[in-house]
Amino acid sequence: MHAARKQIIFPLVFLAAFLFGGITSGLGHDFWIAPSQYLLDAPDRIDLSLKEGVALKGDTLPYIPAWFQDFSQSHHQTRMSIYSDLGSDPAATIIPETGLTLIGYHSNRVSDVFKPEKFLTYLEEEALDDVIALREQRGESGKDAYESFVRCAKSLIQTGPVIETDLFATKLGYTLELIPKNNPYALAPGDTLTIELLYQDKPLANRRVRAFTSDQPDITIDVLTNAQGIAQLTLPHAGEWLIKSVHLVPFEDLPPVEWESYWASLTFEMRKS
Repeated sequence: MHAARKQIIFPLVFLAAFLFGGITSGLGHDFWIAPSQYLLDAPDRIDLSLKEGVALKGDTLPYIPAWFQDFSQSHHQTRMSIYSDLGSDPAATIIPETGLTLIGYHSNRVSDVFKPEKFLTYLEEEALDDVIALREQRGESGKDAYESFVRCAKSLIQTGPVIETDLFATKLGYTLELIPKNNPYALAPGDTLTIELLYQDKPLANRRVRAFTSDQPDITIDVLTNAQGIAQLTLPHAGEWLIKSVHLVPFEDLPPVEWESYWASLTFEMRKS
C-alpha cells in the first residue's frame, strides 16, 4: 500500500513543479526515447524510457499525460496511443509486433529562463548562429533569454527479420520532425542514412543534424541540411544511435517568452553486420 501511494503522489508533486516552472530543460539537454531493447527476435515485452540528458545518459521522466500531446506507437498502417499508469517509470511497457515499430512522443510547451552567457553557450553548442546574430541585431545579447521548449522524439524498434516497409518514413505531424528516407535497420556499418528535417511539415534548410552513439558520444557526425532539408549521414559503426536537431524561432504568444525551441530526436540500433 505504501509503495503504491509513493508511486502516485510523487509524480503529482513533480507535475505541479513542472507546470509552474520548477522543472526546466537544463542547458543543452537532449531528450530521447530509450527502449529496453531495439532488436527483438520475436514479439516480447519491452520498456520505454523517456530520457533527458547528454551523451545518451541522463534522467528518466515518468508517464504524465499532461506533459505531452502525443505518445504513440505505429505498426504497418496502424497508429495507437500508448497508455500507462500515472507516474510509471519506465514510462510504458509495450509488446511490439513482428516487423518495424515507430514510437513517437511530442511534448507540451515548458518555459525556462537563461542568463545571457548561458544562453549564448547553449546557442553555440547547438550551432544556432542565426539566433546569435539576431540577438546581436536586436541588442539583446546582454539580456536574459526567456524560452519555451518542445520535444519531438521518435524511436524505431525492429522485431524479427527486416521486411520491406516504408513505416520508417512515416510523418507523425510533429512541429520539428526527423524523417529517415531509408530504413536504418537495413543499414550496415559504413552505410549512409538519409534524413529529411521538417519544420511545420516543410523542409528546413541550413540546420545542423547531429548523430552519435551511446558508446562513443564524443565522436559526432554533424551535417547541415541542404535546401531541400536533407542531410546525408554516413554511420561508421554499430550501436545505439541518436540523431538530433534543434530549431529555435522568435515567439510572441506567451509573454515574457521570446523564443521557442524544438528538439527533434530519433533513436535506433545498428546491427554489427
